[in-house]
Amino acid sequence: MTQPIPDTPAGSPVPSPSALDSSRLPWFDWSDRDQRVLLGLSTFVLVLLGLNWARWHWRETPLVEIERLPENRYAYRVELNQANWVEWMQLEGIGEILARRIVAHREQHGPFLSIEDLTSVPGIGTATLDTIRPWIVCSDCQIGTIREDH
Repeated sequence: MTQPIPDTPAGSPVPSPSALDSSRLPWFDWSDRDQRVLLGLSTFVLVLLGLNWARWHWRETPLVEIERLPENRYAYRVELNQANWVEWMQLEGIGEILARRIVAHREQHGPFLSIEDLTSVPGIGTATLDTIRPWIVCSDCQIGTIREDH
């Protein structure tokens, strides 16, 4: 028969000493030899890491040298009289609304005769045209002609 503990209700069993000792969990129940081996291996790994760090820290050359290629902005070209609004949106400064406006203007007034005709589209001024001009091609434009409807 077990003796009641003063802080527990009468008749409660006394827990065994191993149940009270939380440091004696099965995966921590290592022998002294196991603990010494683990400590030795951990120390060995830390020493190797420290030596490797010191070797790279005192080197004359940087650890990694990066060579960068020059920036290649666009290899993309937009055909003035055939591009749809999605293609127009690929250009810097042209959003969805302006791209749709360009296509609608072309469908309503006919094909553009020159790249400069883009300024007749509401929302495209000379600054926007100068920004996108290097990426616009017009294979069917007639240079030197004047449009009569503008």
